[in-house]
Amino acid sequence: MRHTLAPDTLILPTKTDLKKTFEHLALSEVDGVRGVYEYTASRPGPTLAISCLVHGNEPSGLAPLWYFLHNDRLKRSIQNGRILFVANNLKASKRYFQATTEDERDRCRFIDYNMNRIPEEIYSLQNPKEYEFQRMQELCPIHRQADAVIDFHTTSQNGEPLGLAMSPTALSVMKHMPFSKVLTEVEIVQLGFPACTFFGGQDRTIPVFEVESGGHEEESSLGVAIESALQALVNMEMVSFDQSSDPTEYEIYRMVDTLWFPNESYELVRNFPNFCEISKDEVLASGEGGELISPLDGCALFAPKGMKVLSIQEEVMFLSEPPERVVHS
Repeated sequence: MRHTLAPDTLILPTKTDLKKTFEHLALSEVDGVRGVYEYTASRPGPTLAISCLVHGNEPSGLAPLWYFLHNDRLKRSIQNGRILFVANNLKASKRYFQATTEDERDRCRFIDYNMNRIPEEIYSLQNPKEYEFQRMQELCPIHRQADAVIDFHTTSQNGEPLGLAMSPTALSVMKHMPFSKVLTEVEIVQLGFPACTFFGGQDRTIPVFEVESGGHEEESSLGVAIESALQALVNMEMVSFDQSSDPTEYEIYRMVDTLWFPNESYELVRNFPNFCEISKDEVLASGEGGELISPLDGCALFAPKGMKVLSIQEEVMFLSEPPERVVHS
């Protein structure tokens, strides 16, 4: 059942629209910080950060801003609070929109460092050389203003959308989203910290969640992003909207491990679509050094679309326990 503010037939932005939206956002400033667009309602209320482009090749998070800029009715319906649209990796995103081939676009995820693997001590680093570290420090004043954040991503493999709860209170603002699968404890098993977990402070007391809205180039991922952002406004009680009080049912996948390649010779033994089942002691990959074995019965997530990875400096895929069905009121 749909509970979103979005109409039954949702007009989606074109690639040209997304590029123009990025250019508009890149030139916007809030408190002297570039790449941030602000809308403030007439009455005080919570600040919702809508975060996008942590990876330059994942433009779906621009769709909510495009929709907002072209929808006066939506602006009038926001009764209280403030929205901050935040573009994280400006340089990588600019390269993405200049790229002409799929391979070039795939290599526009970041400039120097994956912005979803940020070290915990990022704010105290002195004069970092990495662009992404500089950008995180630049965004620090914006991070501190958020009362909740929804962070948009896409995946290399096309597939159904899913949510990632990045704080204990995340589920409170994830009700009636256009997905039913939710991952937890990703930030615990991965290397470093996702950029979105720095919003509101590193203790993660505010609702923080990511939406993987689909494949990088899937048109449907744009609609999922728009619907999710609109529903976040409803859940934050920033707009007046009569929605069902029915509880939301989720399949919760708790992340427990990750797979890494020891060297460049390794490759996966098969394709691992999101949520595909894996068995304890199953061979997942092989290379010069032996086989890599699954430590559990569970599911595989975020595997590359091929047998190899762009960089062995990152996780090859994530491993979860079998899903648990949870009802959240």
